[in-house]
Amino acid sequence: MKSFISNKRLFNTLLVIVTYGYSNISFGGINERNVNQSSIVLAANILPKAYRDKTYPSVERNEKVLRFQPTEDAYLERDFGRNTDNLQVKDGQDVAYLKFDVKNIDGVVSGVKLKVHITNAGKGMIKAYRGVGNNWSEGDLTASSAPIKGGLIGSRNGKWKSGKSYLLDIGSLLSDNGEISLLLEMDEGGDGIAFASLESDFPPELIVTFKR
Repeated sequence: MKSFISNKRLFNTLLVIVTYGYSNISFGGINERNVNQSSIVLAANILPKAYRDKTYPSVERNEKVLRFQPTEDAYLERDFGRNTDNLQVKDGQDVAYLKFDVKNIDGVVSGVKLKVHITNAGKGMIKAYRGVGNNWSEGDLTASSAPIKGGLIGSRNGKWKSGKSYLLDIGSLLSDNGEISLLLEMDEGGDGIAFASLESDFPPELIVTFKR
């Protein structure tokens, strides 16, 4: 049983936290660790009904999160490679390419997200595609050396505000360790945006969640 229950009306403080495999119950400042499940159920049941009927966020046991920065990133401005501290994405013009070296996954991947920090605002749908092939580098990216666009793995539509970070859900990108490439395109009709590259203070991050 994994839940979060909070109610200050019971002995001034009743806090039940079960997270990452351990429990902690506090009654008026008296703490008990490793409380069994029946005790947690009892504690939950003596809460007022308004609290018992609520749904609280769950935390998966033995879940681990790894973060990776790109090993290579650049963009094509039309057919010319650009390797700067920004990656531009524009409809029909600029396509961003990122390569990651994923390591230390020793379980089943349950989620993959790409975090980007916007440096030039815009609006529209950004689509993420799997890159077919990893034999490219940011220093000599060209239209002929860039990885081929594979299947669509995620997208986000809306405003992209400068100075803010956004997450793209790209859960089907990978299932195991190894090098992986992806590319980002702006859908037709969207405004161009730019986000910080590996060379900046806010590099992109590939966030991989897996369960052991």
